[in-house]
Amino acid sequence: MGLDGGTKISRSDVLRGASWRLAQADGSRSSRGGNVGTYSPPHLDAAARRRILWTCCALSGVPLSPPIVADALGQLLNRAAVLEHLLAARSALGAGDEAAALRYANAQRAGGGAWDHLRSVRDVVALQLTPDPEQQARQQLGGAAQADAAAWVCPVTALPCGGGQPFSALKPCGHVISDKALAGLAGAEGGGPARCPVCSVPFDSGEVLALARGAEAMEATRAALRGKAAARAAKAAAKAARKRGAEQLGGGAAPPAALAGAGAAGEAQAQAQAPPLPLTSGADAGGGAGRPQGRKAARVT
Repeated sequence: MGLDGGTKISRSDVLRGASWRLAQADGSRSSRGGNVGTYSPPHLDAAARRRILWTCCALSGVPLSPPIVADALGQLLNRAAVLEHLLAARSALGAGDEAAALRYANAQRAGGGAWDHLRSVRDVVALQLTPDPEQQARQQLGGAAQADAAAWVCPVTALPCGGGQPFSALKPCGHVISDKALAGLAGAEGGGPARCPVCSVPFDSGEVLALARGAEAMEATRAALRGKAAARAAKAAAKAARKRGAEQLGGGAAPPAALAGAGAAGEAQAQAQAPPLPLTSGADAGGGAGRPQGRKAARVT
């Protein structure tokens, strides 16, 4: 415009660019929307993915804020988001919570059953995270927190959460400790039970929950959870079938063996209650036998 070499973008230019990105994103060699060229889809590096896992709620996508809990897959969640999810799953939301119902519907549609393991508050573990002292000091002085810095650290080694070191949570107390510190703690305990280095609560190896691991580890844990749920369902179905069978036997017809036993017992009881038969002697038997013959002979004559 104005002969200054500038250009004014039009609607067709915008649509052409969008069409080019769509053509390149689907992996085809279509030339619609412009010339054919290479396309690199946006992706996150490993450090960015770890930072997201440690700073955002896996259920709602909003930044993490205490109280924070973790599910069986090791995902960090806001406790408020978990409670809202459970209430929506039971249709127990209030009349004015249309937004919460929509968030639950979107999570179910996007997750595709990824949150079926959340059935009650017992399925999550309350976490006790140790804040980074440097971040706290910076905020107390009025400065802004660093975007790339970790908000929490290990209370033993001071390693930042979300870095290269893996972290785990102790289910009995909820303290989040690096695996490096846990390995040293297990070696120092000897043969006795391991104890939390912060509160000295004892724990065993089955009470250690790995946090914010990769997608493959979470899929393996999800498959194990589904297998356990299927085993519990099969056990409950078998128990219900046995209960129904016992109720049918108790309220319906008795089995043949029970009927035969009852018949024999009734016959014995009837014989015991019947009046005794009169006992006769040999003479009475003979006389009795002769008298009917005499009367018959008299009638004939």
